[in-house]
Amino acid sequence: MKIKAIDTFVVRIPFDDDKPNWGAGFWGKTAQAHPGLLPDHPGDITTEYPPLWRNRATYTDRNEAVIVRITTDSGLTGWGEIHTPVAGEVSQAVVDRLLAPVVYGRDPLDIQPIWETMYSTMRLRGHSSGYLMEAISGVDIALWDIVGKAVQAPIAKLLGGMIRDRIPVYASSLPRVAVTSGEAGYQAMADAAAALVEKGYRGFKVKLGIGIEQDRYALEMLRDAVGPTVSLAVDVNGAYDLALARQAGRMMEAYNVWWLEEPLMPENLRDYARLAAFLDMPVAGGECLDNRWIFNDFLAAGALDIVQPDVGRAGGSASVAAFPRWPIPMAFRLHPT
Repeated sequence: MKIKAIDTFVVRIPFDDDKPNWGAGFWGKTAQAHPGLLPDHPGDITTEYPPLWRNRATYTDRNEAVIVRITTDSGLTGWGEIHTPVAGEVSQAVVDRLLAPVVYGRDPLDIQPIWETMYSTMRLRGHSSGYLMEAISGVDIALWDIVGKAVQAPIAKLLGGMIRDRIPVYASSLPRVAVTSGEAGYQAMADAAAALVEKGYRGFKVKLGIGIEQDRYALEMLRDAVGPTVSLAVDVNGAYDLALARQAGRMMEAYNVWWLEEPLMPENLRDYARLAAFLDMPVAGGECLDNRWIFNDFLAAGALDIVQPDVGRAGGSASVAAFPRWPIPMAFRLHPT
């Protein structure tokens, strides 16, 4: 069996008019707006603490991805996804112009050698993250799809077997509440959390990271709404520095927070290790880490208690399958209304 074709498709699905990108929805309509400030405040995103300007990513008005289709001469077809929230044409070009030429004609069952060949195309140039790794991810996932179909087995079996056949899920994620939303915004967040529990969820995640007092009030509202036994995780998307993360983490421990996710900028390995040693609750992260070597560095340093690789970004299954199995709950992502 040989690979005879690799096709890529940039997919864009418009959001409803009243539903902006759930990441971009946290920010104001102007680039300098700060979600923790009222309109008449003289400061903006560059003047306040925590320094949220560092984690204001680019968003579009579409839900975007790049789909990879690999066709073999035996008729089997595999599908993969590249996690590319913006500028999908870049990932598409990486596959079409860089990766496809070194993959054509290969046996799709040779997943690890193909992965190493793809990674080696830019290895000496230092391309160990970003669009290259995302593009490799899509190809790799498509190859695993072919292998699963060829041997008629689920991918979990091919990666070593299933430890369990039932997995608890949590709802992810309730959006942050901008200060301009006032009490009504916090109440809507609490009502949404209560509705999730009513549906049967025993855990959920909320986006925080605007400021200590705002985050404290949000947690008070949530605990009042769902009680003390429902698992409540917090994601701040790298909003803190180490000093503030320590302070916020201690505050969150008082509300029995399940884990604190991405408290720091993803490249800050040293401070992640310091924070994980300081806090009693677990520190989580990894969706912004892009290869197995950086994951190994974080694990060796004791910098993460819960590891959350994004397979469509981190090199695909051939990359992350090299790790031990971690006790990671399955995420179920909700697009907030």
